[in-house]
Amino acid sequence: MVRIIDKQELLEIIKKKQKFLLLDVRDTPDYNKEHIKAARHLLISQIENRIDSMADKDDLIITYSKDLNCPASGIAAETISNLGFTNILRYKGGWQEWKDANLPTE
Repeated sequence: MVRIIDKQELLEIIKKKQKFLLLDVRDTPDYNKEHIKAARHLLISQIENRIDSMADKDDLIITYSKDLNCPASGIAAETISNLGFTNILRYKGGWQEWKDANLPTE
């Protein structure tokens, strides 16, 4: 089962500088315009073909999408979990919450 985290938990993970993969599953133009610092882009349609080259089965993977109402991060997290990955978190507040809090972006 995928656990949901809030922005404070994501900030703690980032501050600890532990190894993790932060996946932005928004549309490509949105990602290219701006995203959470250190996030990598992966469309839901590409997960099955690309996730194995991005992370090991036990790596910490965190997904996020547009905002609280966008289901994409949940779909991505469940898809990754169904592929046998075991350490998946979903940042449900997503891009909008992060941006509204003036947290680091690139």
